[in-house]
Amino acid sequence: MKSKKILFSMVICLSVISFLMTYGIHILDPTYDDWLLVGGDLSQHYIGWEAFRNSPWKFPFVFNTLTYPENISIMFTDSIPLFALLFKAVSPFLPDTFQYWGIFGLISYILMGIMAALILIKYSKSKLFVLLGCGFFLFSPTVLFRMYGHEALGGGQWIILLALLSIVYYHEKFYKIRSGMILWAAVSFLSCYIHLYFALFCLFFLVGYCIYDYLITKKIVRSVAFVLDYFLVLLVSVFSLGGLGGGDKSADGYGYYSSNLNTFIDSGGNSKFLINLPNYVEAQNEGYAYLGLGMILLLLIVSILTINGNIIIYNRKKLAVLISVAVVSFIYALSNNVTLNDKLLFKIPLPGKIVDLLGIFRCSGRVSWVCFYLLFLFAICALSMYKGKSAVWNRNVKIGILGMCFCIQILDLSGAIKGKYIYYTEEYKYENELSQSESMMEIAEDTEIGHLNIVKSLNGESPYYDIAQFAVTYGKTVNRFVTVHGVGRTEEDLNAIEDIENANEQTAYLLPKLDQTAFLDYSLNTYDAGKYTVGIKRALKNSSAMSREELGMFETWFDPSLGFAVTEGKDDLEKQIRTVYPDGVSYGPYNYMTAGTYYISIEGKGLDQCLFSCHSESGVVEWALEQLNVSDQKAEFYVTFDEPVADAEFVISNIGEENIELNQIVYKIVQYADADIEEAK
Repeated sequence: MKSKKILFSMVICLSVISFLMTYGIHILDPTYDDWLLVGGDLSQHYIGWEAFRNSPWKFPFVFNTLTYPENISIMFTDSIPLFALLFKAVSPFLPDTFQYWGIFGLISYILMGIMAALILIKYSKSKLFVLLGCGFFLFSPTVLFRMYGHEALGGGQWIILLALLSIVYYHEKFYKIRSGMILWAAVSFLSCYIHLYFALFCLFFLVGYCIYDYLITKKIVRSVAFVLDYFLVLLVSVFSLGGLGGGDKSADGYGYYSSNLNTFIDSGGNSKFLINLPNYVEAQNEGYAYLGLGMILLLLIVSILTINGNIIIYNRKKLAVLISVAVVSFIYALSNNVTLNDKLLFKIPLPGKIVDLLGIFRCSGRVSWVCFYLLFLFAICALSMYKGKSAVWNRNVKIGILGMCFCIQILDLSGAIKGKYIYYTEEYKYENELSQSESMMEIAEDTEIGHLNIVKSLNGESPYYDIAQFAVTYGKTVNRFVTVHGVGRTEEDLNAIEDIENANEQTAYLLPKLDQTAFLDYSLNTYDAGKYTVGIKRALKNSSAMSREELGMFETWFDPSLGFAVTEGKDDLEKQIRTVYPDGVSYGPYNYMTAGTYYISIEGKGLDQCLFSCHSESGVVEWALEQLNVSDQKAEFYVTFDEPVADAEFVISNIGEENIELNQIVYKIVQYADADIEEAK
């Protein structure tokens, strides 16, 4: 017992060191949240927690601050529900700014080390061997790839090992039906309250456990009890989090977010030695499961030892079950689209209903982690069960091989580890630009304005984290936020410009600058709010309203963040210049244009070797351009929209033999309903 305590103390120390080596110590400061607000998925997760924390308690555990008036579950903002609930319960005792992502990561590493050690001590009595084996799990490439960004998926991977314990320790711990049901209830609960995808991963181990239990006991009723236990706890857990309400839980993407047959050897750019292999589609990085060069080498070594008959197998039934779990889970991860590198080998047609069902967990590629960890287990445990010439030779050689492979593993991943460390130890300082806006701060202080309505989504899917964070900070609600699953409203419902027509005094309406001409059709007081324009029913006392001329004009460079895209070209974000290669096309930004005639001006170099056109409805409708002037450095046009257009697209095609540069685009409305064309230039 004392020996085990020493071993697990060493494992915990190794886990902490591994975490600090990769992410540093700064993110463990619970009052440091700037690193979580720099954009991307982390911002979604953290703002979800902030909104949930500041919302009133409800059961099920839902809130509507970010998707007003619809409720949303904290599980659908990927905010780690277990931690969100625990810290919400003690929120009055916490500082105003509080983040638990650093703490979650550290605890996850410790639990990963403990779970790995629990498995490995079953097959080795050597502390050094177990510690080296734990090192592979603590520097798992799948964890490294997911932390941080999808930190619940990355940090929660110890749950996979917890489920694996059910088979590894079947005879010692989980033969009795009571202990088995307790374990699977815990796995089901943790899967839901950390990240629901773990419920899918662990289901493969549950099936394997039930098969093995039946092989031993010949009692099918036990298996039925374990399965009912698992799904009953899962159902109650999902219900308690409000996961059964809202919109459609299925989503498109099954077969797209899949695994590639190369996934275990595709480094994804994280290896110092192995190249980044091509994938059939970029989305197959969801199935990222690179083993690492050290683990690949270890698998080759134990394969040779196995062929030579030097591996002792104590329980062939258990081994057969685990191999079956590995194979079946990997087949599932591949989906019905089986691919190798950038080639589609074959596709298995599936009925639409089956695809919809599988779409609940559309990222099938993630299931490859089940096979990934079983390969880790097979390699390390097979080496441990190697029978050498003598006990001393046997122990030393096994530790030497494992130590060599671990060193190669760390060296292989050292670039990725260093990159993570540099990124997360950097000091970030977040400033919400909306807090610098005079008009928005006046709105923030106005207690009668309680809701922010993002009227139209920029390019269809902008997350608007800045608006959401502003709303949470100043006690407002907002109508849209990025969630894992819908809340019963379509994008068309949310993109309702007509909402402005029924404007009320309790709501501030926000549009991206590109779409601000929509306000010309309605009688609202409009104000500049940085990259947004805000409209409200009654005038603000201390802010200057925008004129109609200001609303009808906008200028920008071809900023990809605003919806401008390019094929065969590149963007210099620092110099704000877009280069379009021969045969390349610049297009976008799909903005709202109220009915009228507009003067369009484009500045750059080489514009006289371009074709210009204007479209809407995804290119279906083309609007005639009246050419005023096209020279090397400037192109000028009129375009008339006889009705409001929700997705205006300006297309610039380089038909010359030299690169062109695009510096700026200006549009200005010059004719309203019955007015004459004004002086535009």
